[in-house]
Amino acid sequence: MVIINECEFTKGTVKKIVVNHSPGNGAISSITPLIDFIYKGQTITFEATANINLEMGENVDVIYKKDNPANAEVFSFVGFWLIPIIYCLLPILFLLTATYSFLAANNFLVVDLGTFFKKKIN
Repeated sequence: MVIINECEFTKGTVKKIVVNHSPGNGAISSITPLIDFIYKGQTITFEATANINLEMGENVDVIYKKDNPANAEVFSFVGFWLIPIIYCLLPILFLLTATYSFLAANNFLVVDLGTFFKKKIN
């Protein structure tokens, strides 16, 4: 996982697109772009998130740690933000579902936050 305040940004270029096929029926299972960027005069290649919509030769924003540039990611909504958002939303949805499942058909869940916000009057 890349933490944004410990990272550097650069531009990368899609050099190759790897098409993976399912064993058995041969259908396409995923499409993974390989992206190159320059770090201290060396070309670093990494695999972007599978099925991200990129084309050959396209320039993309890349984020990487200075101490481990091979562990880079495409800095876009899908490439950088989507997975953490999903990991945050799934537990919330689970808790909401669990809370709702404990309510009987004619019961209501009442949350009274008034006691937290009342000012004490002397």
